[in-house]
Amino acid sequence: MDLQEERNILFISRVQGVVVKGLIRKLKDNGFTVNYAGKNADMAHEMCIDADIFVIYLDGDEDELEDSILLAGRCAAESEQKIVVIGEKHDLDTFCTSFPDIVPMRQMGRPVDPEEFLKVIGQYYYNLVMKTIKKNIMILDDDPLYAKMVREWLKEDYKVSVSTTPMEAINYLVSHPVDLILLDYEMPVFNGPQVLEMLRKEEETANIPVVFLTGVGDRESVKRVMSLQPQGYILKTTTAEDLMEWLKVFFLEAGRRGSIRKE
Repeated sequence: MDLQEERNILFISRVQGVVVKGLIRKLKDNGFTVNYAGKNADMAHEMCIDADIFVIYLDGDEDELEDSILLAGRCAAESEQKIVVIGEKHDLDTFCTSFPDIVPMRQMGRPVDPEEFLKVIGQYYYNLVMKTIKKNIMILDDDPLYAKMVREWLKEDYKVSVSTTPMEAINYLVSHPVDLILLDYEMPVFNGPQVLEMLRKEEETANIPVVFLTGVGDRESVKRVMSLQPQGYILKTTTAEDLMEWLKVFFLEAGRRGSIRKE
């Protein structure tokens, strides 16, 4: 799945006030396609076929939105389109009472945090892509115990290959492309920077994102690591939960840039 092909949001609200405009601008700035139907049910009907997510913004008078809300509910039931409802607590309670058959993907209180709203929308697309394409990650680390531990953390959500020597890894990567390499910064014989240089010289591996695994987090060490222009660095003291969250953000951003590898 190409993440760029399915990023359409349809806004339904009584008025397009400052908050709604701000949320729409936030989405557009992050690469989403956004349509605004307002309270016009006919317009919502025309636009609904392309929508992945309906955002229903409640401001205390939902009678004017009833037809559009019912349309969104039918689409969600028939086509698995999703609904996000934003409103004050009493608005959300009224929504649940008035439309008991509509189960939103998420309810969000007002005032809504734009960053949290963006995260909710982005997480939906991330999950959608993850269900379609399981990302392929290589762990290149001369410590087999550490590499095995990280593989155990990741194997449920990713395809994971492990290599403990650079030459073995490069030979594998020439014919087995991956979406990300987690590369140990400090290894004997060939260290991480040298391996990165070798990867960049090979046509088959030149564009594979590389993230350094490092055991040192002081300012000078981090500065030295990042001067090599990897896609990032992860401390080896990072927990499984933090690593998984980092990878989610990484692949979501890759999807926004349209750089998700197609199978």
